[in-house]
Amino acid sequence: MNNGTANRRISNIEYRIMKDGNGTRFVALLVLALCAAVMAAGCQKDDSEENQGFQLQTFVSKALPRPGAEVLKDAVTSPDADARRTSLGEMAKWKNPDNKLIELVGLTLLGDGEPLVRSQAARTLGAWKAAGGVTYLSKGLTGEMGAATVTGSGQPVVTPQVRMADTNRLVRTDCARALGEIAAEAAVKPLVDALRFDPEADVRTAAAQALKEHRSVSAANGLVPGLADGDVAVAESSRESLGYLTGRDLGGEPAAWSQFLAESKEPLAGYGHQPKRQTAVTKQIDTHEGQKEGVKQIFKDMFPLENKEGPFD
Repeated sequence: MNNGTANRRISNIEYRIMKDGNGTRFVALLVLALCAAVMAAGCQKDDSEENQGFQLQTFVSKALPRPGAEVLKDAVTSPDADARRTSLGEMAKWKNPDNKLIELVGLTLLGDGEPLVRSQAARTLGAWKAAGGVTYLSKGLTGEMGAATVTGSGQPVVTPQVRMADTNRLVRTDCARALGEIAAEAAVKPLVDALRFDPEADVRTAAAQALKEHRSVSAANGLVPGLADGDVAVAESSRESLGYLTGRDLGGEPAAWSQFLAESKEPLAGYGHQPKRQTAVTKQIDTHEGQKEGVKQIFKDMFPLENKEGPFD
């Protein structure tokens, strides 16, 4: 097939799309223009009409978005972890997900065997910004403490049931970041708990950074212990987030921040503004005379004989 044949085929497809007049016209025309370039280049290497048709089909299938049902199926049932991760990434672009979709991705976060897939599930829940995702992200970040009633010696006994947080620090980090994307008060507590108790500094840092996205006094109070964290990045992130929440910079002392948050009537009035740094006022003292006396004393100590009084002194 020569260039003229390829161009005529493209023109016929273009005519049918323009005749349909649907919303895909612009995208299709763009894809077809690229197809024409690819096919024209391919004609120089292979004149097989079957090969040209295969090239067109492959290019269009990659350029146009996949049907939602196909994406959803791969995200749940594909044996290939990379395919599941890629499909979850595509789902992050979907608008207004319903509760069933949120539950599906949340269960993937809590149950998939591959850390990269779980991380993408957390990022997808964060991208959706839906309050329904908080429950799953919280469990992935800090675990869950519940209670169950069992029978023992004929008496109901309450024993704790513990669901551990995700064992992978990268997954927990993505959970913390995703909780910062969801404007819900319920997202604050798991972030505060992660900042205080998570063993990994990366996770604690992500939690401190996410807390600044919540305009909440409880978020500000939860950041105060992070100032005393032994890791510099965690302590500095806590200070920066407190500055973002309050519009102030009171330094790295937890006591100063606790006092401010307790006594201020509107501690978050400066939310989102550049922190006002507290500058120390120093008084200039003329130490010229003192310096001269100090120099004299040094010389007296170094040369004691020169300081001995003579008969004419």
